[in-house]
Amino acid sequence: MIPIFDELHVVSDLHLGGRTGFQICNKGQRLANTIEKFSQSGPRRVGLVLNGDIVDFLAEDDGAGSYLDSDGAIAKLTRIFHEDEAFKPVWEALQKFVHTPDCRLVLVLGNHDVELALPHVREWILDELSGGNEAARGRVLFAVDGAGFACTVGGKRVLCVHGNEVDTWNLVDYRALLEVARSVNRGQAPQEWDANAGTRLVVDVMNKVKMTYPLVDLLKPETKAVLPVLAALDPSQLSAIGKLLRVATFLSRDKVRHWTGFLSAEEELNKDADAPTDSEVLAQFLHTHFADYSGAEREDVDALLLEAYRSVEEGKDPKDSAEVQNVQFLQANVLESFKDYMGMGQGKEDFLRKWLQFQLGADQSFSVTDRDETFVELDKLIGPEVDYLIAGHTHLRRAIQRAGGKYYYNTGTWIRLIGLPPELLTEKEQFEAVFKAFQTGTMAALDNLRLGLSGTTEPRPLVLTPSTVVTIAVDSKTKKTYGVMREAQDNGNLQEVPGTRMGEGGQ
Repeated sequence: MIPIFDELHVVSDLHLGGRTGFQICNKGQRLANTIEKFSQSGPRRVGLVLNGDIVDFLAEDDGAGSYLDSDGAIAKLTRIFHEDEAFKPVWEALQKFVHTPDCRLVLVLGNHDVELALPHVREWILDELSGGNEAARGRVLFAVDGAGFACTVGGKRVLCVHGNEVDTWNLVDYRALLEVARSVNRGQAPQEWDANAGTRLVVDVMNKVKMTYPLVDLLKPETKAVLPVLAALDPSQLSAIGKLLRVATFLSRDKVRHWTGFLSAEEELNKDADAPTDSEVLAQFLHTHFADYSGAEREDVDALLLEAYRSVEEGKDPKDSAEVQNVQFLQANVLESFKDYMGMGQGKEDFLRKWLQFQLGADQSFSVTDRDETFVELDKLIGPEVDYLIAGHTHLRRAIQRAGGKYYYNTGTWIRLIGLPPELLTEKEQFEAVFKAFQTGTMAALDNLRLGLSGTTEPRPLVLTPSTVVTIAVDSKTKKTYGVMREAQDNGNLQEVPGTRMGEGGQ
């Protein structure tokens, strides 16, 4: 028998934690106020699902660079919820919620908080939330085995999954996680956690990068926007990121690893002769930026671009390279743009703006109806008996009708987000202000920037804080079930996102 609710509220990707000044969630009090509102929903049976990436263990910089920290997880949770004033109100609101009759709290595992699957960590959470009250303890449910959380609302079946299940970068090996749990329970040292490529990217590369450029956690879309911007800000970052791009290129070739237990990116790359080299992946990245080669052979030009990039890495002007000097077309058509992009000319910002304008012209990242890859892949896996499928992970909210009168929501996130709207990319001065904020390297510079874009009546912030909640509920008048996406306000009130009410009770 699966749980039955009168209303279910789902939030995802809170990413609570991280070093002060670099925390990507800055709405802890807003979240606490929202949870307080849910506690007041009685006498209805109310469920609150934290749908993965609840806390961000990967952002907790303890100097160890841990992929999975079984020994230090409780100390990190203690710091986040008891010592960090930014998140203490959230913990207090959750404690109040689970002490409220007819309320149930559900914690679903994500890919940034796999430590929540460990028995001693779950026990700590249960003790802390319940305060020793057995009734409150029984109102906390965990879904940490990869199956997601299933329940019914008004007779309609709901399934909550984090969404990393269809992301080759961020698969979680639940069998290996079980072995870690067994070792901990037996008093044995667990084997080293064989982290997936996404975890390695965060710990080995991005945590270091975001200390200088915090935008990397916030800017969407990642591949089309973050990497070009980061390369323009600091070309030296390309070599480090190229190693992870190599993994991404290979993973996209062979998604059968979903089903064969593949998780160790480097190990598989070393075993497979077809895996691209770092240089091949870097050449592909440069090629996408400087693709107009006047009919020259691509292989020749890619080699020259790599040579030019190596010169930049060494602090030299690429035109001084003998190989580059001997190719007139590269000098005429590519080299000046290349130098601008790599920060050696005067037009870096404008070159980047124009390139992004071209690259993001049809981007639908912030469209709630865009059928992105996460939706497409999850839709294939979920049977028709599921009426409402709810995911997170991408940080991008979605409300889509599936076949057969079924529905899909992505709850988005509670962290800051940055998008680059088309109108920004057509206005040179405004984009230069954004680029300057990116260069400053502080979260405050990003938070404080306001954009006076053409056609708008007042400046809009560069950084968005959408704070989305998806609610599945029974209409009090029609007694029919509906779903709706709403945006939390600072006082905890919820404002409906237009066009997101779906289901029989939402007509």
